[in-house]
Amino acid sequence: MFFSAVVGFPLGYTSIAIKCYEIDMYKNLDNALSDLDVVININNVKSGNWNEVDQEMSELCKSAKGKILKLIIETPLLSYEEIEQVCRIALNHKGIHFIKTSTGFCGKDTTLQEVEVIAKTINGEKGIKVSGGVRNLAQIQAFIDVGATIFGSSSGISIIEEARKR
Repeated sequence: MFFSAVVGFPLGYTSIAIKCYEIDMYKNLDNALSDLDVVININNVKSGNWNEVDQEMSELCKSAKGKILKLIIETPLLSYEEIEQVCRIALNHKGIHFIKTSTGFCGKDTTLQEVEVIAKTINGEKGIKVSGGVRNLAQIQAFIDVGATIFGSSSGISIIEEARKR
């Protein structure tokens, strides 16, 4: 059995040092840890502090080395330009394996257009995890069609049941 852990939930406001400490604690708990879903500091993104965003990604990659790192960027709170810029920076960090759309905490669903911006920017160099408002099979198919590769949903059982009926 493997498990995933979330770091910096929900809006990534904890310091880089605290996030790296969280990662180290999870890594030391059990060898079954496979994935880390880490929330980027949304305030730095919204403020256009791109050097700080880049530095955070660099430090997170060092701490998460050997694990799958999914960078949560909280797309429902970002403009398309901010999504694109975060993704461009992430492309410089090989230790980031996925761009994840949302924690599901911000009260707005991830949109198809947000995923399209991610897909266009990363051009297949990283995976895309869509979460935040994924409730049915039709949504999953639409997200796959624009480049999504994995999903997080609290509606997983009903989606599987819907798929089995087809």
